[in-house]
Amino acid sequence: MFNTYDVHFNASWALIQLWPKIEMAMLYDLADMTASEDTTSVVFMYKGMKRQRNAQLSVPHDLGDPEDEPWVNVNAYIMYPTDDWKDLSPKFLLMAWRDWKLTGDTAFLQYVLPICLAVARSCLEKWDTDGDGIIENSNFPDQTYDMWKAKDLSAYVGGLWIAALYAVSDMLSHAKDFNSRMGSISKWAPIDDNFSSLLKRAKDAYRRELWDGKFYRYDSTVKPNSRSSAVMADQLSGYWFLRMGGAPIDAIMPAESSNETLKTIVKLNWLSIQNGHIGAINSILSNGKADNDNMQTEEFWVAVNYSIGGLLILHGMRSEGFRLAGACFDHVCNKMGLHFQTPEAYTKDGTYRSLGYMRPLAIWSIQRALEMASTPSHHHSSPPSPLPITASK
Repeated sequence: MFNTYDVHFNASWALIQLWPKIEMAMLYDLADMTASEDTTSVVFMYKGMKRQRNAQLSVPHDLGDPEDEPWVNVNAYIMYPTDDWKDLSPKFLLMAWRDWKLTGDTAFLQYVLPICLAVARSCLEKWDTDGDGIIENSNFPDQTYDMWKAKDLSAYVGGLWIAALYAVSDMLSHAKDFNSRMGSISKWAPIDDNFSSLLKRAKDAYRRELWDGKFYRYDSTVKPNSRSSAVMADQLSGYWFLRMGGAPIDAIMPAESSNETLKTIVKLNWLSIQNGHIGAINSILSNGKADNDNMQTEEFWVAVNYSIGGLLILHGMRSEGFRLAGACFDHVCNKMGLHFQTPEAYTKDGTYRSLGYMRPLAIWSIQRALEMASTPSHHHSSPPSPLPITASK
């Protein structure tokens, strides 16, 4: 598989900072593939389900399989029907927003915004079962953690979704500058109002259903104040992406909530495991006991460690950010000897999998965080300085 977009979400910080036109070219392709469909029948490994390869307005999982038609066919991954994955669509919306935000390319915004709106509406129609403005998980591994189930509202997917709503609202607020392909100001203003109110409703529901005082519960099936609640290291994934793109500290959650969550992850997921020498584990129970729910709860994902490290730096915890990223780097490169074969994941037992993985390119978000942290106004809502390019299709 090539260009797996759930993974590219983390890795794309390398491209947008080093080769922004390549990154935007990939998003143009992703937008085109999302707007199209492939009705070819596919049998999936999960329960032997038979479905079409890709439905219209379903963001593809991957594109570019050299054993197929790499310029045409999508979704070489056949473990699950990824049309039902809940994180691909918000990740697409966030990447589209970030690429526009950092480049200032208005032609790109004009091209992707109508597709972004259609995707967002489709997601709500399919997966917002209770009308609270947030999409819900469906009790099977329906996201990039493809061994890890969630049910109803979850911290990971829910956080990505409200971040995506913020991104769409931000893009819409600039639609008034355009009167060409996207129509006039009068056409787009009501849509902007609608998404702004949707964002507020979703933010309220997310906090009401999941906030536990120190972190966001794994999903809404976990009772409040449960001592056996899973603390997911990647629960701030959507928030991390927004912040790296220049969104304000309170864009989708109170600043004290994001700070408390980071402190909890530092204390439980990182420092409680082998004195912090090997990085942050994907999940740990709130009582400090191991979360043995599945293979991926017991893993340390390199990209997640780097992402949290960057977010810590951006939140003024520079020392902690470098120590966490350094612990992960030291373990992978010096202790495991995988300098040029960075894995997706490793365990406390010294095992690892998926060498030469793309997701750890999230380390470039640390560079982004350092650049932003050196700007005194980075915690306010002013937009980041555009990259010095002009890209259009």
